[in-house]
Amino acid sequence: MIGNNIKWNKVDLVYVGAIAALMLLKLVSSTLETSSLIWLLWPVALFILFFTSSPYVFIADQGYYFPDLNVLIDSSCSGLNYFILISIYILSFSLFIQRPGNIRNIFYMVGFGYAATIAANGLRIHGLIILEKYEYFGMPTDWINLHEAFGVFIFFTVLLTISMYLNSLRKTGNISLQEKK
Repeated sequence: MIGNNIKWNKVDLVYVGAIAALMLLKLVSSTLETSSLIWLLWPVALFILFFTSSPYVFIADQGYYFPDLNVLIDSSCSGLNYFILISIYILSFSLFIQRPGNIRNIFYMVGFGYAATIAANGLRIHGLIILEKYEYFGMPTDWINLHEAFGVFIFFTVLLTISMYLNSLRKTGNISLQEKK
């Protein structure tokens, strides 16, 4: 049974520390300015540039503006909350299901969470651009509600896909429920 007789070691405590650091990032996230979130915004801007061929301009304290699309990717579109959520989820899965093997894996897992965040956020914004381009396929829609609902759909789908992938690794034996020695 998971959780019974778990012996915590130094690596486990580093995982808990990484999760705590992500939670601390969430606490301070509302005070972060756009310039502090370039590490999340710029790759998404490149994603949109790649799929739309629309150039962007960085506007200090606002974000990445695509004049041809009339789209601004600002701090509220950064995906920071999703990055925190998905990284904590992956680290928790490893800590409580897989039992971490070494500290280096933390960087791989958070890196995977980062890549998943960029992909999900890029898909979300690109999908909204397509919906707007085709005028929501003729559906009368409130833009704010569509924006939020589509974001929830994309983010949930990516999280569910990652969950299914991790679970399949566990079921096939590529991830063991036994504590690593």
